[in-house]
Amino acid sequence: MTTENRAENRAESRDIEQLIYDIAEHARDEDYTELYESLADRLLFIPVDKDSLDSIPNDIKSGELLSAETSTQVPVRYVSGPRGDSFMPVVTAKTSPMVADGYARVYWLEALTMALNINEVVGILLQGENSWIGFYKPQIEHILSVYKTEDSESA
Repeated sequence: MTTENRAENRAESRDIEQLIYDIAEHARDEDYTELYESLADRLLFIPVDKDSLDSIPNDIKSGELLSAETSTQVPVRYVSGPRGDSFMPVVTAKTSPMVADGYARVYWLEALTMALNINEVVGILLQGENSWIGFYKPQIEHILSVYKTEDSESA
């Protein structure tokens, strides 16, 4: 990776980090819209129980790319939200302490779909470097519908 590409990635990361902070603090509609655009093809990281991963027969290992169609139950570590609800966390950087013990890579849209399919969680928690945003399942359904509408309009 060239120095220019690294600088570009850091700038993009700061933009997403700032958006997460702005949404956590101000919850402006335009910030949500910009966040969805920024995350559309973004690779994120889900904390997993590495020891449990090693025991799964399908050879899924820490750091592997997952999809919502993965038939194997992946041992995602859940987090509690402000009301004690369980969320599936996704983090913006693999250097986050949340994923130090093991992680799976997943694209944002796949993570949203995965969260909808996990009965034990009420939504997804997007963790930035310093701030986080929680999305409940009805919000996730809305976000996915926004992406589908954009795809229909561009077709």
